[in-house]
Amino acid sequence: MDSVVVSEVTLVEDENCNELYRTTLEFNANGILESKTDLNSQTQISETKYFYDTGQIRTDQKTKSFEVIESTSFDENGNIVPATLDNIAVARGGIKGWYEYLSKELVYPTSARKSGEEGTVYIMFIVNEIGKIIEVYSLNSEPISPDLVEEALRVMKAYPYYFTPATFNGKTVEDYFRIPIRFTLSD
Repeated sequence: MDSVVVSEVTLVEDENCNELYRTTLEFNANGILESKTDLNSQTQISETKYFYDTGQIRTDQKTKSFEVIESTSFDENGNIVPATLDNIAVARGGIKGWYEYLSKELVYPTSARKSGEEGTVYIMFIVNEIGKIIEVYSLNSEPISPDLVEEALRVMKAYPYYFTPATFNGKTVEDYFRIPIRFTLSD
């Protein structure tokens, strides 16, 4: 499998610069579209379409806060086939355990706090077949404090537990996640 080399992110924001929607396109090393994700930032419902190299839809999946709520898979001729993704990878303690880990371990960088820097670091990470986080990337296309990015990456890479791995037709597989980590100073 080719690794993803390009992610294009398009944001729609309201007049106060709050994110409303996000579209992410991911391309493989040959420039072929692998997936398209549309996220409603208000509801945290996303729809991801995964594609064959021919451009035909392989899987159309809806999730809410990392939980699969609907999934339809297609063969290369466009016929519906049994769902291919049985379960997405799940952090220890589920979504609650994941957020507890992040809130406990994330430290606002002193230099960013002193200079009043805020922002959202968009992270992509891969959970491998045994449930270990193996790759962590920042997906930010807009300028953001390097200290905020460094802290978000540090916390992700330091996750000490294994996820329950994703399954595909009953076999464990890699799973890809994209999450926002927000740094906001309170008054």
